[in-house]
Amino acid sequence: MKKLLREVVPFIAIIRNYTGRERLRFLMSYGRCFLHVALKISSHGGKTIHASFLGYRISFFDARTFISLLSEIFFRREYEFDAMRVDPYIIDCGSNIGMSVLYFKYCYPRARIIAFEPDPQTYRVLVENVAQNGLSDVALYNLALADREGTVSLHRDPSHAGSLTMSVVGPHALKEPLEKVDVRTAPLSTFITGNETVDFLKIDIEGSEGLVLAELERSGAINSVREMIIEYHGDPARPENSLASLLKILEHGGFHTLVRSAHKRPPYARYKHKHYTLLVQAYR
Repeated sequence: MKKLLREVVPFIAIIRNYTGRERLRFLMSYGRCFLHVALKISSHGGKTIHASFLGYRISFFDARTFISLLSEIFFRREYEFDAMRVDPYIIDCGSNIGMSVLYFKYCYPRARIIAFEPDPQTYRVLVENVAQNGLSDVALYNLALADREGTVSLHRDPSHAGSLTMSVVGPHALKEPLEKVDVRTAPLSTFITGNETVDFLKIDIEGSEGLVLAELERSGAINSVREMIIEYHGDPARPENSLASLLKILEHGGFHTLVRSAHKRPPYARYKHKHYTLLVQAYR
């Protein structure tokens, strides 16, 4: 319960980022949702629990992660973008349980979305959330994105179903004992054709972002993307996924970039030689 009390902060984000009737709707919906979720405990054995928000019925594994996703995606609006059409084409890489898919559909009901989630257990909840809310024009893939087709080991915490830090590049930020599960891989470029613009590309794939962007550049598929947001995972032990390389790809692709810290606050000297996360927004 003490951990969840910290998640009351989203009320401030709602007041800051919404106005008028929409602000009132969000406050009332989140208030009911929070009171319901605060009584829940983390699920065990991969079982799901449920809550309602903005008319959506949402299945999830544990309360704190659910509230964190609500805050990041719906309240802080980290994936907001201005679409040039009523039915934007959106690619969601690292969809987890599908909170980002629900947000995109809230903003653009006619959006066409393809979403990827590599973890089989989490993918089942993603499918459930799309189905039980009757979302149309959403294609789901149980795949890890890489630079080629094949298989790879996904590292995950067996005690934390639906974790936000599962990764195919190693332990990453996971601190608990890990297990590995083999998952299929595919290059993102195979899902992008030159016939249609990708209005928004969201990439949150826990350390594989550099590999995926490099493949997009080599294939030329990056030229079909209008705007993207990338959660970059810095790791001093993995220089091949350097921020400089990622930004160079975006610059060569003709993108302007905005970079900001996702979680860290000054003084920044204490973060030297540690994992860190940045949000990189790229637009034309």
